[in-house]
Amino acid sequence: MTIVRGAGTLLLVLLCAREAAAGERFVAVFVGATARTETGLIDLDGAASKRKPAVGMAAGWWSRSWFGIEGEFTLLPAFFETDAGLVVSSRMITANGNVLVSPWRTARVQPYATIGVGVMSVRISDVADVFPTDTTLPALNGGVGAIATVRPRFAVRGDLRYFRSRFDESPAGAPALGARFIHNWRLNAGIVVRF
Repeated sequence: MTIVRGAGTLLLVLLCAREAAAGERFVAVFVGATARTETGLIDLDGAASKRKPAVGMAAGWWSRSWFGIEGEFTLLPAFFETDAGLVVSSRMITANGNVLVSPWRTARVQPYATIGVGVMSVRISDVADVFPTDTTLPALNGGVGAIATVRPRFAVRGDLRYFRSRFDESPAGAPALGARFIHNWRLNAGIVVRF
């Protein structure tokens, strides 16, 4: 709940900032998939290394030049689950604040790079309740993408981002293989509304 409140506050600040009047605000919804995930958390189903779906939203502001900021919130349901059935429920939520940089743009295409900080929140419940996990890890992310304008207020965007949590030593009794961490790539595609 704290993560949801924090992400909501960040988005509200971004949308209500006085500087937004000098630029362009936007909201984006997107879907994606993970790749090349590595983790130190107990992964009973061996699911983390498989591609997993993601759905999320972002809101932010672009200046009239090359700089922007964005708040991003993503849900990755069933992140540690497969047909093996040892994990009965799981999910990962990421919430990030990002800086966007776009050194050049055309009338229709705007490439960009992004870097940011945030958190990864993971919850896992297994069938015997032996290795329950409920943890939130600080994380960094970075990537590249492009926005293609379809109409003046509507665009599509796609990006590839890398997410890396901090290596966190497990407290006594916490289920992990050594340090707790999650690293993965995520490919996203979505719709952007500008206002």
